[in-house]
Amino acid sequence: MAALQEATASANAKVATLEHENASLNDEAGVRAGALAEAQQALAALQEAASSANARVAAFEYENACLKEEVAAHASVLAETQEAVTALREATDHAAELDAALGAAQDQLTEFKGRLSAAESQAQSLAAEVLDAREQATAAASNLERLSELASGLRNDPEAFEGGGFDDPADMQALFQNVAVAIGGLKRQRGIDAEALERQRDQNHKLIEDAKAAWSQAADAREKMRLLSTQIVEDNTVRTSLTSRLDETRRDLERVLGERSALETLAVEQDRLLAEAQANVAALSRQVQIAGHEAEILRRRAEDAEALRQSAQRRYEKISGSVTWTLVRRTRKIREYFLPHRLKQRGRRIIRVLTGKRKKRPSVSTQIAITAAAPSPPPPASTPDLTVFIVTLERQASTKASENVARIAESGAQIILCGDVANWAGSRYITVPSAAANVIDHIDHHLRTSASATTVIVFGAETQVSGDLGTFPELFSANPLMVVCGALEVDHEDRVVAAGATRNQNGDLVPLNVGQPMTDFRVASVHSTEFLWPLVVAVDTDGFRHLGGLGVESSGEAALLALAVEARRRGLEVGVNPFVQAIRSDSLRPIQLNAGVEKTAGALVHTHKPKVLFTDALTPTPDRDSGSIDIYWYMRIFLELGYEVTFLPVQDLKHAGRYTRALQMLGIRCPLEGDVDQPWMFLRDFGSEFDLVMTYRASSACHVIDPIREFAPKARVVFDTVDLHFLREHRAAELSGSREDMEHALRTRVEELKVMKLSDATILLSSLEYDYIGEISPETRRYLISIVRDVPGVGAPAAGRRGAMFVGGFKHAPNTDAAVFLCSEIWPRVRSRDPLAELSIIGADVSPEIQALHNPSQGINIVGFVEDLDPFYKSMRVNLAPLRYGAGVKGKVAASLSVGLPTVATPTAVEGMFLEDGRDVLVCEDPEAFAEAVVRLFRDDVLWERLSCNAVKAAQDTFSIDAARSRLKTMLVDLGLPTE
Repeated sequence: MAALQEATASANAKVATLEHENASLNDEAGVRAGALAEAQQALAALQEAASSANARVAAFEYENACLKEEVAAHASVLAETQEAVTALREATDHAAELDAALGAAQDQLTEFKGRLSAAESQAQSLAAEVLDAREQATAAASNLERLSELASGLRNDPEAFEGGGFDDPADMQALFQNVAVAIGGLKRQRGIDAEALERQRDQNHKLIEDAKAAWSQAADAREKMRLLSTQIVEDNTVRTSLTSRLDETRRDLERVLGERSALETLAVEQDRLLAEAQANVAALSRQVQIAGHEAEILRRRAEDAEALRQSAQRRYEKISGSVTWTLVRRTRKIREYFLPHRLKQRGRRIIRVLTGKRKKRPSVSTQIAITAAAPSPPPPASTPDLTVFIVTLERQASTKASENVARIAESGAQIILCGDVANWAGSRYITVPSAAANVIDHIDHHLRTSASATTVIVFGAETQVSGDLGTFPELFSANPLMVVCGALEVDHEDRVVAAGATRNQNGDLVPLNVGQPMTDFRVASVHSTEFLWPLVVAVDTDGFRHLGGLGVESSGEAALLALAVEARRRGLEVGVNPFVQAIRSDSLRPIQLNAGVEKTAGALVHTHKPKVLFTDALTPTPDRDSGSIDIYWYMRIFLELGYEVTFLPVQDLKHAGRYTRALQMLGIRCPLEGDVDQPWMFLRDFGSEFDLVMTYRASSACHVIDPIREFAPKARVVFDTVDLHFLREHRAAELSGSREDMEHALRTRVEELKVMKLSDATILLSSLEYDYIGEISPETRRYLISIVRDVPGVGAPAAGRRGAMFVGGFKHAPNTDAAVFLCSEIWPRVRSRDPLAELSIIGADVSPEIQALHNPSQGINIVGFVEDLDPFYKSMRVNLAPLRYGAGVKGKVAASLSVGLPTVATPTAVEGMFLEDGRDVLVCEDPEAFAEAVVRLFRDDVLWERLSCNAVKAAQDTFSIDAARSRLKTMLVDLGLPTE
């Protein structure tokens, strides 16, 4: 019999071993098959990338030829401009000569004026002399006539001249001669004066003519000077224009040369990438071949294992069908009845029957309050999501224990008391009598058969449990790799006694984070730990069954600790839930593990997780704005890649309620105002620990980029623009025409480019922004990673859908402008075509301006903030995105594509998203065309179905989580950071 049992046990063990090996081989074959499929997909992707690279190289060559033509044109313009400058210089020199000639003419005119004045003075003097001469001549003529008369009288009658005063006629004669001489001299002098006067007159006439000629020359010179001054002004204007054109041409030429250099560099980089892609294709081809060979080997091993399993199955069937085995099976109940602990139970039952003290056990549904003061919780559900399994070995149900159990029952969980439960008889809880040695079996049995998704095991009814036990199922749902999780053990002052554990060199458990406040950010989030701290332990039911159950250990604590060790051996995680706290009622007893578990625990190596810090202005609110959704998914992707993630809100360190709690539940550390006073202080104290810093939005990144560089010297810094803020602000300023807005946009540009310069990499979401930054800042290391969205696919067909929707947070100015534009310019045109059309405007932070748009008579309904958009995505016919300005990739468009809801959008709303008008979306800028497109989608089911199908495909290719993960891993490899 013993030999048969031993053979049976051996056969069962071999069968179990073969089944386990077969399952392992099947798993390994599946993994290999998956790896092969991934390799084939990667090969296809690389081939596509190679063809894309070839296309891009051809495009670059064409652009290079175009740039050469543009350079030649600019060179021609430059030559013409230089000739014009030379002509302008010659005109300037001629103007200087004319200016000198005018000065000389003015000097000559002044000289002529002086000479004319002197001539006029001389002429006046001569005129006076002529008058004197004329008077003298007149007097002389008078005297001459008198003398002539006297002489005539003397000739005729000399005697009549008696008493004339002459005694002697000779004297008279002499007098006459003197008079004649005087008259002759006077005549001669008169002739000389007349000649001089004539000469002076001629000279004066000549001077006058010269003066007139000089005056005419001066007038001509003045006219020439006026014309020359006009010409100089015109030449200066032309010169200024030509100089401006010359400067502009030089700048264009420098830009073209820079673009040409960048394109040449990019072409070289593309050649390198193409060569690498070809090498990767070859390597992947080899890997595919190797994977194929390995898959064949695995298939053969699986066939061999299946043959062994079938052989063992036949042996088992042969043994189980034998007469001996039949006898053993039929005597099992007899043997169990006479086991020592069974005999004791039967003895107690016989004594109770003989003494008449037998008590009827209350049914599970009996509801009796434990104490008068304890409130009565509602009865447990038939299949509760949470069961609390309390191990109680106290012989007396103390008041403290009763209060603790009642407090736990307030959570609505099903309560099971296991152990020495004689004093709990008649309570409203399920009781399972058990000795200490059999507690493990009862826990194991419950976990194997329980309908609850999660079971929490509490060691000791007097253990005080506080917090939200309902977070355990939520935790397991948010962290699929976590199957075992302990509560945070604290003392009565809310300081940590144990937040997980490690083991020292002697193999003893050593608690972690002892003495820290329970609100410290290092323990306030769900986190993994090396070893379980067994006081209050939650186990995921599905994960427990996958691990195979509890082993044979000395105590329940040891059994759960061994379960956690097995979970870690299989690559799963053991966690600490800070949302549930426990205070131990007694000291921790030493835990002894069996030799096999000890060996496994000793072989486990706690790997160091790389650390990444995320920074943004505020805690992400994924249900309120698009940028928060991106950050949320990025952090989840980094958690999946094995990083320890910390989020720091740099503008508001206050706890953000459910948003902060959601991050902590995912295992993301969240420093708050109780941990640090200022963001830079956190960087000062902990910056050296991080391997990577992801900083978001220029408006907040500009405040922390310098402290990050100073206090996190080893960290790689990645700047995620979310959208180009300065581009969005520049477009808004162009629309408003405000000088202040334009100046603000220029300041933002300086700040944003500075952050890019100080970062190791910059993430841009749209291809337009990616290319634009390449033009204005070619030294920036850029990565094109679009927004991240879950892509569930089409929620409902076209039939039965009605209405249009607009989604946007109204703290974002472009959304407010778009909503006003939609209601004032587009929707009236829609209603004129379809009077029954309805519009729902959805979004957080509704302003009075938006609320004023509410007009049910025109079909406009302001819905405001909603937590779940899914009902709208499944019932609406069209999504609208009439944005007139903005930047980046628009979340409202990507979200509608992800659920297959057709979208009508402006060019600004879909720029840089790789979407095609008429295939993925309908793009219209004019309000009339926009309204017509909306009505078409209201009426055309074929168009709706085509756009819906293509939208989902476009979202999967560009905005899915897998696409973002792949691009992020590429960036991390380039930065020298781990990706697994």
